[in-house]
Amino acid sequence: MHPLMSVVRVELYKLFRSYIFWIVGGLCMLIPIVASLFMYALQHPHIAAQMGLLGQKAQFANEASWTAFFDVQSQMIAVGGIIAFSFITSWMFGREFVHGTVKDLLALPYSRTIVVFAKFFCTFIASFFLVFALVIIGIACGLLLQLDSFTNVSFSSGFFRLLFVALCTIALCLPAAFFASFSRGYLAPFGYILFVLIFSQLIIAVGYGEYFPWALPALYSGISGTPFDYEFVHYLYIIVTSILGIVATIYYWEYADHDE
Repeated sequence: MHPLMSVVRVELYKLFRSYIFWIVGGLCMLIPIVASLFMYALQHPHIAAQMGLLGQKAQFANEASWTAFFDVQSQMIAVGGIIAFSFITSWMFGREFVHGTVKDLLALPYSRTIVVFAKFFCTFIASFFLVFALVIIGIACGLLLQLDSFTNVSFSSGFFRLLFVALCTIALCLPAAFFASFSRGYLAPFGYILFVLIFSQLIIAVGYGEYFPWALPALYSGISGTPFDYEFVHYLYIIVTSILGIVATIYYWEYADHDE
């Protein structure tokens, strides 16, 4: 078996056996459930009036349709996904330092680059698995609600927007691996998450969100209330940001003084 596949198998085993993954996964599954409550409130205005703040928040979706349903989930992923996917990434790398198992990984007869690539691969697989489960639950909830406008156009446009936002968000969470490795724990990645979330909201509010990579998924999801189309430079921002996170992590694992 190729060394990369061997490490991937072990990392996946550790990840799916951990409580962290399933806790984060459970929180992610709240996204389609909350979006379904919004759609239900729009379908039943008399009940929405009794739902208090939840009923008021549902009004920003405007209509109970598949497009609006997926758009609400996309907006939640653009914000909540930064937390969830960064947490998984931070755990994948930071746990080795917190638990003192990094010395065992460094002693393997494999390149450290292979170990890092395996961890990134497992992070992507785990994050995409959560997105896939989220989409399946969302579609099931939408069918139960019998949402209007179930056409190929309305369904596919919202569906692919959700997937695109999720993939961009996952890619932008990869730099958390460097902060987890550099700080040898979880504190720095938490700071990274808070900075990204707060600064994204601020820079969107002042109208410069298109220049901040972490704000792009939220803009594309329609969170600002105005249409936003990706241009080539926006793809470049996201690609360069994720690559820098990967390269910085590999460089640290390869050349840092690991004295554990």
